[in-house]
Amino acid sequence: MKKGAMVLVLFLLLILIGCSQNLPYAESEERYKIFYIAPENKDDEHFDHFQWFTDFHEENTDVGILVYDLHLTEETYPSLDANEAPYFYILDQKKILLETNDFEEVRKFLEENIE
Repeated sequence: MKKGAMVLVLFLLLILIGCSQNLPYAESEERYKIFYIAPENKDDEHFDHFQWFTDFHEENTDVGILVYDLHLTEETYPSLDANEAPYFYILDQKKILLETNDFEEVRKFLEENIE
């Protein structure tokens, strides 16, 4: 009986692990996390976006920033189903609040939601 219970517990644990989503949520000290999937070819637009995020973070330290390329995103966070770059996600500690390929939409969201 003990062996059967152990197998059942292991089976349920594997199901739970398989169903859980691994997302780059905001950490406890962060209000939001900006997850920026940067293009492979870094052009002026990429550097402008990155600079804006850096400046925004310096003024709003409760907003974290992660910058990955598409390949690393697909490997690290396959549940995001990312398939283009540049692409942006804004997450809080529990869910995705915004996902878009439009930088201006990200800027507007952050400016409107941060006091």
